[in-house]
Amino acid sequence: MTTIDIKCRVHNEFITAMVNMGIEAHQPLNVEANGQLERFRIKGDKTGSKNGWYVLFGGAFAAGSFGSWKTGLTSTWRAKTANKISKKELTTFKQQRQKSIERLEQHRIKVQHDAAVDCGKIWSKASQLIDVNHPYLLDKKIRAYGIRQLGERLLVPIMNAQNELVSIQFIGPTGQKSFKSGGRVKGCFMVIGELKNTVFICEGYATGSTIHEATKLGVIIAFNASNLSPVISSLKANGLNQLNIIIAADNDFKNTKNIGLEKGQESAYLNSLLLIYPYFSKNQDGSDFNDLARMNGLSKVAKYLRNVAKDISK
Repeated sequence: MTTIDIKCRVHNEFITAMVNMGIEAHQPLNVEANGQLERFRIKGDKTGSKNGWYVLFGGAFAAGSFGSWKTGLTSTWRAKTANKISKKELTTFKQQRQKSIERLEQHRIKVQHDAAVDCGKIWSKASQLIDVNHPYLLDKKIRAYGIRQLGERLLVPIMNAQNELVSIQFIGPTGQKSFKSGGRVKGCFMVIGELKNTVFICEGYATGSTIHEATKLGVIIAFNASNLSPVISSLKANGLNQLNIIIAADNDFKNTKNIGLEKGQESAYLNSLLLIYPYFSKNQDGSDFNDLARMNGLSKVAKYLRNVAKDISK
């Protein structure tokens, strides 16, 4: 096999690993194995954004890292076709990788800081008076808790454990969602109600609003399934170990991979927490407790959630 063949295979394996983790470039990537931070637009993200990133090392030891600024997802990778290398080469690679990690961390901090500053300006311009007839609120049959409105978009605040605004989720009239480019999400969340005694944690704002409306208990919104455990860890690290947390996972049973339930189960296992999730028949299209409430009525969902909260509080 020629050097060119090996290089092509390494690049293909690297891109495949990225796609398998849910990070696909908007356009085909010309991957550079130069050990430098490279950024790109992720498929589905808005024009001009560069939330995707990677660092790839070539040579005798092909390996790298990649991730998404938007979701906080990061992953490492090593080529299956990697050649055997000497101790000297391995030491050199580790030194290069460490320098790359340090550069990446410095860049991440700057990007997230700049995004947080921008979000503060956007948040201050947004109105606290929400249009009660906003199409998204009407469609989801929910109330506006702790959000703001700017034009046609609803703004959902994303806070860190120190109660600082770090990013914003934007929700359009038809439900289209996006995050502030470069804003921090991992380990951050929104809270509806109070964080005391028994609380629920879920993925989305509509689900959180429904659960709070049904139970009047505190609800933590993690924004995506992969962020459940990081948020729980963040809460524990900031002195909230006493909370009785119930994971209200999404049930993405119609998807090839039920990421909502899988991550919910993983979080419940790692943190020794109670997990609940909605059940739907095969002919239903729901995935979360908001869907369940709209299909079966809020009162039925409320009765179930209250009983769960009551049992865990005993």
